[in-house]
Amino acid sequence: MKEKNQNCLHNGLLTFLFKNDGSVSRVAYQVGSETCQYLKINLWGLAKARYLPGNPANEAEVIKAWQQETASQIPVEPLKALAVRYPGFDPDKLLPPAARDITVYGLVADGVHYRSDCPTRFGPYPYCDVIDLPSYSTAKSVFAGLAYMMMVRQWPEFERINISSLVPACRLRDGRWDDVTPWHLINMMTGNYGSDVFAADEDSAAMSTFFLAESHADKIRFSCQAWPRQQAPGTRLIYHTTDHYLLGTAMARFLHCKKGPEADIFRDLIDKQIFTPLGLSQTSRVSQRTYDKAAQPLAAYGLFYRPNDIALLGGFIHGDHAYPTLFRYQEWSAAMFTDTSHLK
Repeated sequence: MKEKNQNCLHNGLLTFLFKNDGSVSRVAYQVGSETCQYLKINLWGLAKARYLPGNPANEAEVIKAWQQETASQIPVEPLKALAVRYPGFDPDKLLPPAARDITVYGLVADGVHYRSDCPTRFGPYPYCDVIDLPSYSTAKSVFAGLAYMMMVRQWPEFERINISSLVPACRLRDGRWDDVTPWHLINMMTGNYGSDVFAADEDSAAMSTFFLAESHADKIRFSCQAWPRQQAPGTRLIYHTTDHYLLGTAMARFLHCKKGPEADIFRDLIDKQIFTPLGLSQTSRVSQRTYDKAAQPLAAYGLFYRPNDIALLGGFIHGDHAYPTLFRYQEWSAAMFTDTSHLK
């Protein structure tokens, strides 16, 4: 289950029996863990169920996708195997703080995914390989960041276009967006903010207006109007989810101009060129979007992973094979902190 309009997921179990006549018993369900700290709930009960056999219209595609996902699975070992493979290493030191809030954790070393189990309040989740996990702000790197670097490799002029020329909602009388570019947005250095105290804007009560908004019109209106001009763009980093939502909007508008109105920044850039070749799960192949006709991908959050997806993405991001075909060296090396001389 996914919390509406948010990134939280609740994984659970359904159990039932097949009867001799082909029908099924009532379903027993249980949800005893979650992926969001602020909404912890236990759910259980019985529900009526019907079994309706049939062949799905996209049966061949589903089978092919599952075969691709399983073929890309990195070998998995329990974390305690690290002590055997690397004598003297203590896996217990990897236990994260606030362990009660952890769904799963691990690392990849020498081609093996060393991973914890998936604890719940009632014992380990039995299907840890396919547990669904939210991205939260990792999407700022995996979606907004990678899509931005793909855009500027193909269209270098994109990074220096004024945001107000791409996003009509940001054409304000005070001109606060007229000198802000996609480069400023990706680096969260727009010069538009309320407070320079770390995360003060992000944690403010005002941000609930953005996070609770379901339409693109409401989200983009808040993103453009919430923060006043304080100093010149490129001067100070202020953490704003709204900056990356604005960037996603600007990328979508620019891609429509170049490729037509059917082009989609998630489907055509992230999914087709990165996720599909890597063999990521079907869980990862969707992005949360606004609920209106615009269906704007959130870009700053709203992706979903399985544990193997995270391991594969980590290997991709840290591999030198990525930038020659998809990204320019300048952006890639700066993002990886291997060469920051190109930072402006």
